[in-house]
Amino acid sequence: KQGDRAALMMKNSLENVDVWFAMCKLNVLEVPINTANRGHLLHYLIMQSGAKAVVVDEEYAERIAEVAGDLPDLEHVVIYDEGRGLGVPSFPKHVTVHRLTDLYLDGTPPRPALTFASPSVILYTSGTAGPSKGVVLSHEANLNLARHLRWLVGYESHDVLYTAFPLFHINAKYTSVMCAMESDAKLVMDQRFTASGFWDICRRKGITAFNYQGALLMML
Repeated sequence: KQGDRAALMMKNSLENVDVWFAMCKLNVLEVPINTANRGHLLHYLIMQSGAKAVVVDEEYAERIAEVAGDLPDLEHVVIYDEGRGLGVPSFPKHVTVHRLTDLYLDGTPPRPALTFASPSVILYTSGTAGPSKGVVLSHEANLNLARHLRWLVGYESHDVLYTAFPLFHINAKYTSVMCAMESDAKLVMDQRFTASGFWDICRRKGITAFNYQGALLMML
């Protein structure tokens, strides 16, 4: 229902973006989860956020199954079948399992009562100074970030943006995907960064801009 929370544990993919924007349209708070998380930390994030559902790539489904028995509020697990043939792990009886491809629907989507100030996402901090904290961001905050960066950098429709950062991070989501959309530009989205292949990718794909963090620029 509107206002419910749903966790999202997926690699960079068009399906990930589909789920993200579907949650925005349905007024369901997205809870992106680091794909490296497992065990106690994974349980903490799902429990602390109050997520009733988890959308997950099939390669991470076993991790969700391992903690699902201790998540009484978890009702649904939606698995994106990537064709790896991994099968569906065993979940407790209180959890209903779905396949993501079965949930795509034609027709007019529902139009919930949304405002710019409505919460959109709960992004968890890295937890370097204690347990990770859920930061609630509104639709307006995310749109403002994308629109301001577009104005600041001067992106235009002929630009081709590049990101290798994960979609559970604010950089890839709002300064790459949404920036490209706001600029009517193109976006090349990889699943991981490669220093040795970076410039070849840029030349081959015609990249005009990318966002870096930390040591990436030094490595290049």
